[in-house]
Order: sequence, then C-alpha cells, then structure tokens
Amino acid sequence: MSDEARDISQRLHERPINDNKAQPTLILDTPKRGRPRKEKNIRSKSPIKTEILDEVSTASATALDEVVQGFDDMRMASEPRFSAGSSHHNDLESFLQYAQRENLGRSTTVFNGTKYEYTVADTLRRYHFDLTRTGRRSDLGIDLIGRWSVPSSAEPLRIFIQCKALNSGLFPSHVRELAGAFTGIPTWFKKDVLGLVASPGNVTNGVRDAIEKSEMPMGFLKISLDGVVEQFHWNRKATGIGLQGMGVSLNYGSSDSSSASGDGGGCVNTKICLTYNGWPIKSLAAKAPMVDTATKAQETKLRPERT
Repeated sequence: MSDEARDISQRLHERPINDNKAQPTLILDTPKRGRPRKEKNIRSKSPIKTEILDEVSTASATALDEVVQGFDDMRMASEPRFSAGSSHHNDLESFLQYAQRENLGRSTTVFNGTKYEYTVADTLRRYHFDLTRTGRRSDLGIDLIGRWSVPSSAEPLRIFIQCKALNSGLFPSHVRELAGAFTGIPTWFKKDVLGLVASPGNVTNGVRDAIEKSEMPMGFLKISLDGVVEQFHWNRKATGIGLQGMGVSLNYGSSDSSSASGDGGGCVNTKICLTYNGWPIKSLAAKAPMVDTATKAQETKLRPERT
C-alpha cells in the first residue's frame, strides 16, 4: 500500500464511518392510477468509497482504489467461512499423506472421489478460484464451494462444484442433480451463485442442452484425473450474473514448452484458455496481471469455443 493510501486509511480508522447519514431516495412512478409514488432507499455499492471522497477530496484514484480494496478485503474476511469436509486433510498433498498413514485402499470409491475433488480444487486455483472442499455425508451434492475472481465482475463470483470422477461421462441426470444442489447452499451465500459439475469423462449433447435450458446459473468442466482442463462451458444465466465478456478458447500450444512454463497467456496444464474481451487471462502460476495485454500475439494459438 502506498504512503498516500496508508494515510487515508489511518484517518478513516480514526473517524468511524457514519452510517446514520440520510440516504438519497429514488422516486419510482407506478403505472396504476391513484396509487402513491413509492420511495426506496438506495445505498451506494461502495459507501466506504463515498466516505473516503468526503474525507479526502484531492486523493488520487490509485490511492482510493487501494483503500477501498483494503476495506473490501476486511469485509470479505468478516463473512462466515466454510468448514472443511475433514479434520485430517485440507488439500491434495495432505490427503495423500493421510491415505498413506491410514493405508486407505487406492481403488476405493471414497479414495478416488476425494482425490479428484482435491485435484479439481488445486487445478482451478490457477484460474483464480478459491475453493474449500466440504464433501461429507448429507452434503446435498456440494463437494467444493467458494469464490471465483474474474475481471468481468467487481466482486468474486460465488460458486459451488459437484465432482464426478466418472470416466463414463456426464448425462442429463447429472444436470438435474446439479440443479437440486442449489437448495443445499447456505442462505447467506445464495445470491447469484454459480453451480458447476466437473468430470473427467465426455459430455453428451443432452447435457449441453439441459444446461442451456436451465433457469439456474450453471455449467460444466471437463478436468482429467491428473488435473488437465479440457473443456469449460456455462449457460446464459451464468453470463448474466457476472461473466459478461468472459470466454473460452482452445489452446493448441498446450503441449509446448512456453505453455508448460506458464508463459502461454495463462494456459498452464490445460487444453483451454479463459479470455476476457478476447484477451487471454493470466493464471496465478504465471505471476502476471490477470488479463494478458502484453501478449496479443498469443491469439494466433487461440480459437474461439462456444461458451
């Protein structure tokens, strides 16, 4: 944080934000005669930023954004946290160590299912997903839950994922199961949440059609058992909750050295690239800005895929 932003933040902490200020009102005209006009209080999407502008009218935009981001991080940290599905492991590495200590059978459904859930979570972390494995008995089909940071949305999207370690692929029945899992989302997390189903198997046309026709924001991921992202598709409802401008392109150079080293526009260990307004999105492994505006030449390796 810059010195200017640090100074603003300190001054705001010394003076608590006044939540009792009169809020502006919006007059809504109703089409029916004889009914009084309705008044509705409207709050700024960022009351903190309004308070900062009142406090420091000459502050630079960069400093304001730094302070707002700091307050937003505090707000996110104050939200309830999801409890992990196990007290013995919380990622792929710790699970494999636990399985070795407990001599868990490598061919069991529980072992392979849990391993795949952690593989999906670890794989998607490179694409700005922050997921917690919650899979346990009576979980209503929710295996992973968390947030996805994308350049198309001011705030991270709320998301949950069902994982199906099935080489046989996905069928329309899995889409119906995904739709039913929305009822298991915590009340405080339900607004504009995206549901995905991940599987290493192929997806039938029936699955694509069922997802497109669904009234719920949803999609599917094809991720191999060893963590290679091969397909990513979401429906129009999902686009409407914060994925405007987001797209998926095929990565024809996924096997070359530049992609493997993390210099391929974010296409690391994957057959697809996420894009925003046509620009490749950098993965976390690349340690670069989210949208790769410096390597437009990478477009020659990208071909648009319907999302």
